[in-house]
Amino acid sequence: MDFLLRFLLVDIPEAFLLLTISLALFNLSVFEKKKQAILFSLLFALTGELLTLLEVLYQPKVILMFLCMTAYLILLYRFNILKSVFMGTIALVVMILAESIILAIFNSQQLFLEEILSTTMLAVFARLFYLGVFLTIAIVLRTTKFDIHQLFQHNRLNRYLFLLILLGSVEFLLILFMNTSFFLRENNSAILALYTPQFQMFFQLAILALFIVIVVLFRIYLNLTINRVEEETGTMLP
Repeated sequence: MDFLLRFLLVDIPEAFLLLTISLALFNLSVFEKKKQAILFSLLFALTGELLTLLEVLYQPKVILMFLCMTAYLILLYRFNILKSVFMGTIALVVMILAESIILAIFNSQQLFLEEILSTTMLAVFARLFYLGVFLTIAIVLRTTKFDIHQLFQHNRLNRYLFLLILLGSVEFLLILFMNTSFFLRENNSAILALYTPQFQMFFQLAILALFIVIVVLFRIYLNLTINRVEEETGTMLP
C-alpha cells in the first residue's frame, strides 16, 4: 500500500514536474503532447522505483536516472541528443538541489533522513516541500515564457556557446553531486554513501576531462568571436 501511494502521489508527480521544467526551458508546454507526457511520467517513475527495489546506491541511481531520462526524451519526444542531455542535466541539477536543500533544512533542526522517513508526518511534509520546489520553478518558467532559444541565434558561434553552457552544466552537476554527498553523509542514511577511492577517482577524472574540453571549446569560441569582431569592424585586433 505504501508503495502504491508513493508511486501515485510522489514518483509520478515528480517525473511530471521534472518533465515540465525541462520542456519549459524551451518554452514548450507539457500539455502539448499529453500522451508522451503521461508515458514519460510512468516510465521515469517506474525506473526510480525499480532502482530503489534493487537497492541501487544513491550516486549510481542518479546517473542511471539521468541516462534513462535522456533516453526517454529522445524516444518519446524525438529530441536530438544534445537537447536531451541538456534537459536531463538541468532536471537532475534541480532534483539534487531540492533534495539537498530539504535535507539541510531538516538537518539544521537535528532531523536526519532515517528519522524523516520513519515518521509519517515528517515524510509527508518533506515530500510536499520537495514537490513544491519543482512546482514553483515550473510556474516561474511558464509564467515568464522563458525560452533558452532566445539566448542563442542559429549560427556557429552560438552553437559553441551552447556547448559550453551544456558541458558547464554537466561539470556543475558532477561537482554538486560530490560535494552534497560528502556534506550530507555524516548525518543521514547509508543510501547516500558510496565513497570508495575508485568511485571518487572516476568522478575526479570525469570532472578533469570535462574541464579540459571546456577550456578547448572556450578557446575556439574566443577565436571565433575575435574573427567576427574583426569582420564587422574591418580592423585587425592585436
